[in-house]
Amino acid sequence: MGASRPINRRALLKSTGAIGAAGFLSSWSGFQPARGAPSLAAQEGLGFTIIDSAEPTNLDARSYYFTPAYSVVWRINETLLHHDTMTGELHPQLATSYKIIDDRTYEFELRPDVRWHDGTPLTPDDIEFSYMQPWLDPEAVYVERVEKVSDTTVRVVTTEPFGFFLVQDVALNRRILPKHLLDGVPLDQVWEHPVGTGPFKFVEWNRGERVRLAPNEDYWGEKPSIDPLDFRGVTEAATRLVNLEAGDADLVMDPPVADLTRLADSDEVEIINSPGLGYDYLAMNLGNANSYAINKDALLQLEGFAVRSPLSVNTDVPRSTRATPLGQAGSGRCTIGIWGGLRGAHGSRTSPGR
Repeated sequence: MGASRPINRRALLKSTGAIGAAGFLSSWSGFQPARGAPSLAAQEGLGFTIIDSAEPTNLDARSYYFTPAYSVVWRINETLLHHDTMTGELHPQLATSYKIIDDRTYEFELRPDVRWHDGTPLTPDDIEFSYMQPWLDPEAVYVERVEKVSDTTVRVVTTEPFGFFLVQDVALNRRILPKHLLDGVPLDQVWEHPVGTGPFKFVEWNRGERVRLAPNEDYWGEKPSIDPLDFRGVTEAATRLVNLEAGDADLVMDPPVADLTRLADSDEVEIINSPGLGYDYLAMNLGNANSYAINKDALLQLEGFAVRSPLSVNTDVPRSTRATPLGQAGSGRCTIGIWGGLRGAHGSRTSPGR
């Protein structure tokens, strides 16, 4: 596990959403706490271990969709702006400033002298490449074009006005990627060795054990003091807590709720409540159709937008919203079931029937 006890107090993160959990780690990276973030000062040169509820599915910022993956990738690949989920504020990151030209056009001034982990300079071509990527859903296209105004200035033009664009897309989802390494690499070919501009560099991923990152000594901002930074996945919340109290972890995500009262009185553990953005939704789980003796081939026709759109329009959303949190919603033989998957959630907008 590397050197132990790198912080003054061990910490529990109780988040109010997937973005809250990863967003806290984005606000606090072990060397530069955000405004309002708890002080978990790492001792110089010591390691730091974070335990989440699972290990990442992959570390490819073009196709990742799982909170444990966000926690790792956001240390490696940065965005033009940084959204501090602890305060809700936008701060400069790879862009030092931005201007809203009109309701579809955003201009960004790039930070000078930023280099990728392999030493290659960051250029406007990387911004254009990153923003024109189809990401998870090839149909979810938000950007019409990227214009290079100068060697340090780019303009991003969206397909239509999007109120969430700066926060949800620019500052959270749209990680800037190296064109010189990924141009021509298809989305279904997972990027196994991510390279970014962030404060930490990818070292190794021993599946089932840990993902290890190391400080980026050439980082454009304040240099990390943590070395190494390890991420582990442990499914059971109680086991994560045991690891924390035994000194095998420094930060664990989503601790057992039943233990929070006891831990709140501990001088050795700090409980962190991180606000976050998230949503819940119901969707048809066609994978369970056979278990309900339903014609799955017929149900596949519901995948079409022409069917989903009128279904959405004719759904009593306010009533469903009121009932579901009260425990009045469920699934049975007369239904197809409930699925809480995240496919398409990364950067997707809400639209009729989707």
